[in-house]
Formats: sequence, structure tokens, C-alpha cells
Amino acid sequence: MNTISLISDLNVQFVMSHGRVSLANLVDFSNFVDLFVLEDSIYSDEVAIEVCFSEGFQNYIDFPFRPIENKNLSKLVSDISNQTRLLYDLSPINYTFSIKSYDYWLSLNSTEKEKINPDEIHKLISEKILIHKEKLSPKDSRNWLLSTSKEMEDSLINLLEEVGRTDLSIMPSTRNLIPLLDSFYQIESPIFKLYNEITERHKEMAKKVLEFQRPRAIYIPPLLSILLNRCENRNEIPQRLMELRDEFTDLRQEMYYWQTEMNQKHYFKDQLELREELDNSLTKSAKKYDERRIGFYKNVSGAILDAIEEGNLKKIITKPVIAVAKEGIDLLPDKFKTKRFTGIVDIFNEALHVQDYTNLLNKIFKESVDISQYEISNSLKYVNVLKNKFNINLNMPA
Repeated sequence: MNTISLISDLNVQFVMSHGRVSLANLVDFSNFVDLFVLEDSIYSDEVAIEVCFSEGFQNYIDFPFRPIENKNLSKLVSDISNQTRLLYDLSPINYTFSIKSYDYWLSLNSTEKEKINPDEIHKLISEKILIHKEKLSPKDSRNWLLSTSKEMEDSLINLLEEVGRTDLSIMPSTRNLIPLLDSFYQIESPIFKLYNEITERHKEMAKKVLEFQRPRAIYIPPLLSILLNRCENRNEIPQRLMELRDEFTDLRQEMYYWQTEMNQKHYFKDQLELREELDNSLTKSAKKYDERRIGFYKNVSGAILDAIEEGNLKKIITKPVIAVAKEGIDLLPDKFKTKRFTGIVDIFNEALHVQDYTNLLNKIFKESVDISQYEISNSLKYVNVLKNKFNINLNMPA
């Protein structure tokens, strides 16, 4: 798919280029890794690509980022990227991940929002800083944060209007998902639907261990944990990321074929059949995959042979479908469509072998890691808000 990225580009650069690795920066970098590996083409502001996203990838023939040719659309994407960063910079405790950065959307009513005048607020606060050399009061900081939030809301509304005239879709940063959902709805490409389903299972398993660790450790989603686990140091990130993307070329191709086939179907019943194929190929199998890592593949051959002898394909469905497809699809009739999308399960399997996220971060980023317990607690609150208000199970470093 052709996707517009709303990630804060500077935060990605900080992680890639020996800057501070805060929780907010890590969240955006995790989004960047997911897009880089899973999407075919990603569109962003040209300056962001040149300065931030292309770090270490200059000679990579399959580099997925593309500049947005529409100048107005490009400016809106750049504005939202900067406003996302400012939600972090202007947080109640500056430069921390805080749920209070989202008070504009979570606490204010429409009348309170209408009273916010960004131009007036910025003028008053700038005069205090530049002319009167005053330090910002907590009230000034909050007003500036709220005015930035109002500007982001306006930018998102204008962006959605512009995107509606194109064949592009939007992939938000995790950190601007609440503002986007408040104006619109989450856009999830087919390949991200598969990945998110796997990641939800992975997170549930990891939670059983992490919730008893003190101090509380940060959770790292599958693709980011795999990437970091393959690196010996920070300088290896670009090379390992390119290798990871190359490994999922076949999966991206399968998703392209699936989307093309879906677009060519004229009847609702045919589109529904394809959609059910997508759902059944991973959703059900991912749930059955829980707690079955040890000895998982040892049972596959027996399941296939039993099903063939009994002439009952439904019996295979009761086993983890993707593993069956990976190990024995050539033995099955062509109509057994769950052979698609099998590569995604490798993410889950390898991610389960990653150990100790805290030491992993310290090994790669060393003294640059700066993540407080306050931020981890706030990230968990953020995840809960998305779940309770928008019915979304968000997978992010938390």
C-alpha cells in the first residue's frame, strides 16, 4: 500500500544518530521500524526523508520512503510531525511522555476548546520569554501545550481533506493516534492487521513476566525487539533493518496480491470471502498459537498426515494454521487458501527468544537511554485510554 507517515521524524533521527533515547523517541522509532519492514511505499515530507529517515540507507535499492509531491499535503505532514514532537517537549514535565499532554482531547469540552487562540497565546508567551526574559509559569506551559494541540487538530482535519483526494492512506504515529481518532478513525492496512494480531499475542505473553519485574521494565514490540536483538551496537541498526525488510519481501508481495485481488472483485460476497481469508489466516491461528512455542512445530507433521488420512481439512484448521502452511502446504489441495501470509508468524517466534528488554536497550544505546518510571506508567495509561475510549489494543513500547 501507499502510506503517508505521520511519525515525528526528528525523534527517529535521535535514535538513529546517537541522540537521547527517551520513551517518546523509542515509540516513534518503533513505528518507523514497523513501516520500514512491512509497507511497500511510505510517503513523507522531502526534508524529513533527506535529513532523518535516510540515515544509513543511502545505497539501499529498496528504500521505501518517497517524497510527497503535493506541496500542501507535504507541509501538513511536516506540521503534524513537529506538533507531535511538541506534545512531548511541552508536556507538564517537559521532555517526558505524559498522558496530560493529551488533555485537549481527553479533558476539554468544545466550549473550552473554542476559547483557545494559538496566535494570541504564542504572541504573549514569546514576549515573556524574549522581551521580559521571564521563565514560563506552569499556566503558560499548559496554555502553549493546548494551543499546539489545537493547531494539530486543525492540521489533521486539513490533512484528511487533502488525503481524501488521493489514493494514499494514513499511518499515524502512536503518539498522535488520539488526536487522529478524535477526528477520524484508525486506518489499518492488511499487513498491519496481521502484524497487530501477532503483536497482541506477544504482548500478552510478555506481560506475564514484565508485570512482576521491579523496577518495571519497558515492553518492546516484536519487530523492534528483533531488530535490536540482532545488533551488537547502535551503528548496526541501518544494516540490520535493511536485512529485516528484505526478509519480508515475499510477505509484502502476498499482501499486494491480496489487495489487488480484493480491488478487482465486483461482488460483495467475493470481497467478503477474501476478507474472511485474511482474518482466518492469522487471527484464529494466532490465538491458538498462545502458550505453544515449545514443541510447536513437532506436532505439525502429525496434524497434516492425520487430516489427509481422514480426508478432513477442517482438522488442520484446529491446529495453528500458519505453522501447518509453512511445514506442509505442498501436501494440501490448492483450495486450502491459508497458505498465504505465512511469513508473519516468524516475527512472533523470533520475538519470543528475545530476553530482558532493559539490558537490550542498554546494550545498544548505553548511556543514551533515558526512560523514567513516570513515563512507563503514563504510557500504560495511554494504552488504556485507547482501549477504553476507542476500543483499540495498542502495541507500543510501554
